[in-house]
Amino acid sequence: MEGEQKLDQAFLDQVKKRMTELVEQKIPVKKRSVGTDEAIALFHHHRMYDKEKLFRYRRVSRVNIYSIENFEDYFYGAMAYDTGYVPYFDLKLYDEGFVLILPEAKTRMCFRNSPAPGEDLPGAEGF
Repeated sequence: MEGEQKLDQAFLDQVKKRMTELVEQKIPVKKRSVGTDEAIALFHHHRMYDKEKLFRYRRVSRVNIYSIENFEDYFYGAMAYDTGYVPYFDLKLYDEGFVLILPEAKTRMCFRNSPAPGEDLPGAEGF
């Protein structure tokens, strides 16, 4: 986060609302393969200096870059095909940040029917 925005429940509610809008839009997640030098330049341009540094030490010559509309980034592992792939989630304040909570695959619990404020979410014990 940049600027003077306070990370509180009101802000988290706005983030969750925006994430829900993105889920409903089912925006495609696009994948493209670029050379390591191009990835370094891309992350420098986006001021993602930690990833720029990471790729300076990478031995593989190609990197998969994923994008949603105008946002580009590098992720390790499998990616969803679109933003509608994960419709059930919750966000919970934790320490000085927040946690993205996803349902367990075996229960497929629907977080859209979240407990009342102050109640723990199933699977969120310890947060």
